[in-house]
Amino acid sequence: MADEATITTSSLTELRQAALGLWKRERQDLDRTATRQAAERALDLFGDTAGPLTDPESWSGNGDGDATAIPALDNEGLDRLEYDHTFDEQLWLRSSCPACRGSARITPVSSLLELGQALDGLQGARAAGEVDADSLPGACDDCDDAGSPAQRLYRAVLAVVEEDEDSDDEDEDLSG
Repeated sequence: MADEATITTSSLTELRQAALGLWKRERQDLDRTATRQAAERALDLFGDTAGPLTDPESWSGNGDGDATAIPALDNEGLDRLEYDHTFDEQLWLRSSCPACRGSARITPVSSLLELGQALDGLQGARAAGEVDADSLPGACDDCDDAGSPAQRLYRAVLAVVEEDEDSDDEDEDLSG
């Protein structure tokens, strides 16, 4: 009986190690792919003005197929570009959340002009002393503030879904 338990435990340990090793290699592959695609996207959008962002080494993959630029777009290190493979391989401007100061996606960027417009808006808001959360279309990753754009958007979507469910229930009552 003890020998059987030892063999089972040993086999499961090997299985666990094999699975973890495979996942580690997969994450590394995802990181390499994301950093390469981010660099290509930066070159596509910004051309020669992308500078070091055209080098995959200037991006840090997160293991999920996304990547964040290592060099910041400002001296304070607040504004960075982020590559997201799930949203049409878009680049996003990422900065600090006006509500909680956490990291927030501000807006997708599809041209040098859009990046300039977004950066100008942030710079102007910071110079005025306060960034208005309503002027930021993005969402904070960490913010639980009830007044944050992400929470208000969540509540609005939830209200629409609930309203749609209520109207479906009424339609069933009328037809049944």
